[in-house]
Amino acid sequence: DARQVAKELALHDRSGRFTPYLRGTGALTLITDPPGVEVRVHRFVFRDRRLVPEAVGSLGSTPLVEVPLEMGSYLITLHAPGRAPVRYPVHIGRGGHWRGQPPGGGDPAVWLPPADRIAPDEVFVPRGWFLSGAERPPQRRWVEGFAIRRFPVTWREYATFLAALIAAGREADAEAFAPRGLGPGADPVLGHPEWLVVRINWYGATAFAAWLAARGGDWRLPTELE
Repeated sequence: DARQVAKELALHDRSGRFTPYLRGTGALTLITDPPGVEVRVHRFVFRDRRLVPEAVGSLGSTPLVEVPLEMGSYLITLHAPGRAPVRYPVHIGRGGHWRGQPPGGGDPAVWLPPADRIAPDEVFVPRGWFLSGAERPPQRRWVEGFAIRRFPVTWREYATFLAALIAAGREADAEAFAPRGLGPGADPVLGHPEWLVVRINWYGATAFAAWLAARGGDWRLPTELE
């Protein structure tokens, strides 16, 4: 229906008054820390009923101020020497202007962490806006930047955690945190050791994150919005 109305409007818009509206071209303003970061653009398009990023090209280096960009959803990748590459999603509404400004104002810069701060099995998620699908209708929400593991926790890793609890004399905890239906003496690998662990509760997941943090690193469970 929307496409049909757009066609009818274009047909009757002989003066070109509504051409900019129909094209829906918006703008992107992007500030980074550090500045001078290369900005590569990928547009999300439907392929086999999936949204996949398709390379568009480079927009140059930051800072970018009101650079024209057609309406749509984009994946911006940021690249700078000595910094971890950052994937930054952007949505340009019809005639909209994406600024990445935090709620209440403040510094809009997207931070690129030093390359040695992000391990190969980790991903840095920059702070920014997103549509929260956990709400109906989806709401525009802001989340601060964080690092997260690239892949889920495996059976092998979780079994190592349970074994460490038993070795420390915490058999009761190991039994409480074991996947449902399994005791501390049972083989917890229900499939391939590198498959993701399942059938554990929130307490076990929280204890596993605390165990990782005690071994080094600032690990915790992600929040709902993260």
